[in-house]
Parts: sequence; structure tokens; C-alpha cells
Amino acid sequence: TSSNRLGGKQRHPRKDSYRASDIMFNWKGPCVQSDLLNLGANAVLKFGANTFERELSFFANDRCEDAAFKVKYQGEYTVGSDDNYPEGLSPVDFSITTVTVTALNDGGAKLLDNTDFCGQEAWTKGEEIDLSNNSSDLGCMLDDLPRSGFDIFRVKENELQMGRTGVLPPTDDQAQRPKELSKEIFTRQ
Repeated sequence: TSSNRLGGKQRHPRKDSYRASDIMFNWKGPCVQSDLLNLGANAVLKFGANTFERELSFFANDRCEDAAFKVKYQGEYTVGSDDNYPEGLSPVDFSITTVTVTALNDGGAKLLDNTDFCGQEAWTKGEEIDLSNNSSDLGCMLDDLPRSGFDIFRVKENELQMGRTGVLPPTDDQAQRPKELSKEIFTRQ
């Protein structure tokens, strides 16, 4: 328990559970190899009071230098307090409603052009394209929207761990919510 400004006591649902305020930061993940066009990628997770962004940057090399394009998912989240999860872990539920793609340099625009990424034929550096209504199109490699996602997390000092890795979306099946954390560590920015 901790004291609030009025001298009273505040209690967490469990002493080892988390609240939304524990993750309301920007968190940067490590550079990983992505199956999407065989590019290097990293994720930045941005949590507000009840909104979030999962921004995936894709790079032409595996060192995550000079991002070619980014994919940004947006929506809302809620942190649960279910006692059925292992100690130190809390469930988090997502409602994902928007996805945008932005070419960040001329090479990224050319790559997106050459693949007709999600049916878009003309990409311009710096232009954010909303693909929320195209995400379920055949051949589009983005998550179908709108969708729900179910994950777990733990915050330890300036580190965040999720049950899924940053480039993978949270599972859309609540029964398949991860029970263990990924080894991937996000650092608070």
C-alpha cells in the first residue's frame, strides 16, 4: 500500500499487479529480423491514459539504421487485475481500430511502390496513408482491423516485457492470451 496526498491508503487489487499508470510511457524494443519483406524492424509502444500506439519501423538492414517505412497501429487498452495470472504479471486488452503506413525515405517509398503494398500504387516519402479499411484485403500483410488483442505485461524499473514480441500483434483469442513473457525487453524512453 502507499499513502495518497490526503493521508489515506491506496490499495492495488493485488500487491504484484499493475495499473495503466505503470505503462503510460513510450517504450522502445530491440532491433529484430522481421518476416515482413525480410527487413530489420523495431517497435515503439506508446501508452497514454487509455490510448496506445504500436509503431513498427522497418529497415533495409538488420542493424535498424535509417528506417525505410513505418506501420502504426492505434487504439485503446485496458489493464486487468485478474488473479488467475502468474505472480508479477497483469493482463492487458487492446481494441485496435486504425493502421497507417508512412514511407520515411525515398528507398522506403520505392520498396512500397514495387510491392504495391496493400493495394496502394503510389507512395510518397513522408505521406501517412490510412490503410484501416484495406487491412483485410487479400495480399495485405497488415493485421485485419478492427480487432481485439489480448496480452500480458510486467514493468520492472525502466523495462517493459510483454507476452508477445513487439513486431507480432497481440493474440486476438482471449483463450490464447500468453501465460509467459517474451524475452524481448522494451526500455522506457
